[in-house]
Amino acid sequence: MRYADLHLHSTFSDGLLTPVALAQACAEQNLDICCLTDHDTIGGYTEFAAACASLQIETFPGIELSTTFKDTGFHILGYGFDVSHGTLNAHLNDAAENRESRVGKILEKLDLQGISLEESELAARGKGSRYGRPQIADAMVEKGYVASFTEAFDRYLGTDGTAYVPYYKIDALHAIALIHAAGGTAIIAHPGLQNRDELVKKLIGEGIDGIEIIHPEHPDELVVHYTAMATTHNLLVTGGSDYHARPQDLDHLGKFKIAESKVIEFLKAARD
Repeated sequence: MRYADLHLHSTFSDGLLTPVALAQACAEQNLDICCLTDHDTIGGYTEFAAACASLQIETFPGIELSTTFKDTGFHILGYGFDVSHGTLNAHLNDAAENRESRVGKILEKLDLQGISLEESELAARGKGSRYGRPQIADAMVEKGYVASFTEAFDRYLGTDGTAYVPYYKIDALHAIALIHAAGGTAIIAHPGLQNRDELVKKLIGEGIDGIEIIHPEHPDELVVHYTAMATTHNLLVTGGSDYHARPQDLDHLGKFKIAESKVIEFLKAARD
């Protein structure tokens, strides 16, 4: 049986592995179909696709867009779109500019708390790609400001941390429209995290194409629940590990996957 992991992150967003290293990790877990879904960027796709091709792993373009809907944060996954689409890339450029501004604001907040870091050292940790909170956390550990990556997020960088800065989000309906305009398929990521089924149903009514059913934060009962919802509304289903190679998710790759037989219709849409 062939298996897919359709939710992965690299150093081009908030993952800790480069696209090439991530593809190699997927091969080590005997995954057959994998998709890089970095947050608000497709910068790592070319590297990831080339590495996957050399490892006989099937892939196609993917992304995870940061959005809000009715004052609730939602992530919208996009698959199989045209990576050269002008309107989509214009949005991604705006998101990149916002990310750079956000890092600066986080560093300013840390500096006020006696934690001094330079963007130049973070860029080196990003291995030539995007850098953000994971690289900040690593630098804090190395310089002795915190004892662990987890402590950095709990005390400073996480949502309730003293140096937290909100990230760039667009309206979920705009995200769906962007993905569709670029010829892609739009999927609600990990809806169990929001626990707002009434909003999920509204998004279904607004043209979402499917639901991510397999996810580390979806216990069996939620998998059953969202599978039934997808069936009722004739939606596609997907699944993946949401792997970042962080300490808390090192065992997720290869564990949270979905059988190719369950995503045939999704794969057809993504491949077309």
